[in-house]
Amino acid sequence: MQFVLACGPGNFKTELAELMSSSNQEQSAEATDVITSFSAPQEVLSLTVPISDFNIQKKNEKSYFYLITENSSTPNVDDANWSQTVPTAYTFTNEGTKTLYAWVKDSEGHIYNRKSVTLKISLPDMTPPTVSSFSIPGETNSAEILINSFLANDNIRVESYLITELPSKPLPNDPRWLNVIPNRYRIENYTINQQQGGQESSRGEASVGTPKTIYSWAKDSSGNVSASQSAVIILMPLVVPKTDTMPPNLYSFKTPISNGGLTIPITSVAGWDDFGITGYLITESNAAPLPSDVRWISTTPTNYVATSGGSKTLYLWAKDATGKVSTAISSNTYIYLDTANDPLVLILVRDYLYNDSAINLAINQLVGSLSLRGFANPEVQSVSKMNSNTLRQLLITKRSTTQRKFAGIFLIGDINQPTYVHPNDFNGATAVFPSDVALTSLDSTIIFSTIDGRFSNISGDQRPKIWLGRIDFSRNSLYGNELDTTKSYITKLSNDATVKMLSPLVGKSLLFVEKDWVSSSVVPSMPGFTLTAKNYPSLSQSSYLESIKQPYEMMHVMVHSNSNRHFFSQFSLSAGPGFLVETRLVNLFACSAVLPSSLSLLEPYMLSGTRGGIAVIGSTKTGSMANGQSQFYSRLYTNSKSIGDSFIEWQGDNLYGDYSKSWHMGMSINGDPTVKPSF
Repeated sequence: MQFVLACGPGNFKTELAELMSSSNQEQSAEATDVITSFSAPQEVLSLTVPISDFNIQKKNEKSYFYLITENSSTPNVDDANWSQTVPTAYTFTNEGTKTLYAWVKDSEGHIYNRKSVTLKISLPDMTPPTVSSFSIPGETNSAEILINSFLANDNIRVESYLITELPSKPLPNDPRWLNVIPNRYRIENYTINQQQGGQESSRGEASVGTPKTIYSWAKDSSGNVSASQSAVIILMPLVVPKTDTMPPNLYSFKTPISNGGLTIPITSVAGWDDFGITGYLITESNAAPLPSDVRWISTTPTNYVATSGGSKTLYLWAKDATGKVSTAISSNTYIYLDTANDPLVLILVRDYLYNDSAINLAINQLVGSLSLRGFANPEVQSVSKMNSNTLRQLLITKRSTTQRKFAGIFLIGDINQPTYVHPNDFNGATAVFPSDVALTSLDSTIIFSTIDGRFSNISGDQRPKIWLGRIDFSRNSLYGNELDTTKSYITKLSNDATVKMLSPLVGKSLLFVEKDWVSSSVVPSMPGFTLTAKNYPSLSQSSYLESIKQPYEMMHVMVHSNSNRHFFSQFSLSAGPGFLVETRLVNLFACSAVLPSSLSLLEPYMLSGTRGGIAVIGSTKTGSMANGQSQFYSRLYTNSKSIGDSFIEWQGDNLYGDYSKSWHMGMSINGDPTVKPSF
């Protein structure tokens, strides 16, 4: 059965014609479609782009010449760059979003219809940050000095900061890097040797008036380390007051983000006091303990024993010999107990996001909220960017070694997105697009290219075995920087698990059906939902924008689309003022609506509202949830399954043959696959 493609503006005939021909063609008088396929990777990390395929339909009596340009204008038939050899690569002069045009001419001088491909070149960041300002006091009589200013900038983002006493450049993986600008520094080997009776101490290892050079460094998210900016401070004699007037100062306290028992390991404790720290105490209250509290210990704590499970905020305190108690610093963890039978959820977090304290706290809250949905005891790992084969093998190994059922994975940040080369897409074309099937179909056989990491063949049991939820805001956004948007979205997921939908709205759904599907058999039934349908021709831009602002449980949108814009018959719509999504769950029957791109439609669906976009289903290519939509909704309602479980069962039934792969191989879940509708 053939369906109307859910892509682009206009009616069915126009779209089908556009799909069968190249866009924006300029034909000569005798031109015909000779180029059968032309493709290149959608994202490339170098100026030289490999040409995946460039095939033509030849006639025996003619010779053919090939040319690739960046210009849409028909090239001159006498252009010196025409070649009888099929080009295998093209080199650009700079990065950015590019369009390549493939041309063919024959020996008689006829130039045939072109084909084009759009791609993005993102060159690896090789530019280190620059420390623009670093200053400290001119002299000190204390081992701990204040940092007056420490400013650094980078062409993308400064990730970490470090202060040293050596001029040699630190390694990117040096454990001393901090993800916040330090406001003080403790000089090494500049110690206090207090004399009896509280007399003034002598200096440390330096002589009176000895200059000390301090070096500041910055590092970006690619691991590039700046040149240093230095400052000199004069070390004066260390003077200890005859009476201790200052409490201790704590500056490091870390615990795991989650822990499978009541005994929580302490991974970092650091502090300082003029006379020395004599006691430490960890509490679950932010009220300062008394110096006489019997729980104080004289050694640095290595663990804390809680009395119950759940989300915990621990407070570390220090005291000195005179009984002065420090200000506390805190660390958050989640304790999961009695969860041996809960399915395993793996949460992989991009390293620089994991190291952000606010995001770390939000992930801890997400870990706690997952237990409310029957997914307690998830595993959280900080990872760097990896290739598709490495990530797939990690998941296969995790599934084979865990004692629990492996339910699924969250990918938070720009970690990996496999690319599939479909050799027989609609009308026999070759399509190249992101596909998460490589990471969820763990019993299949897939071979990734050693050249570009893509895959074109999948065999064996292709049914997905785990679900995958993406949370990736690493591209340009209208809603803020990556750190802020990631934190706020993960916090929204946690809140959704603990806040019920308002009872009058439970199970209410929206169904938008555009002109080409009003009478189509692919319009789904949605059992269990109280349905509000808005069909062509009653659709309007204002009614759509007003409807998606309402906190409906589910929204199913059948509309022509690309990654940046919806094309309704009466209007088109992209992200911008008025696009506020409070619908909890969204299923986009809309081509390429979740294809990663700058200023994409995906981000407003996920980020614009305070409670909407908890899970957004859609396709990264021309296609959508065509076959089996009603069965997907039936699994949600009749079988009470989560979005993720219903999705992988649906997709497993609909990955047979080239035509089905054309529709369904690019389908993905963005957000939280553990969520269930509130029927």
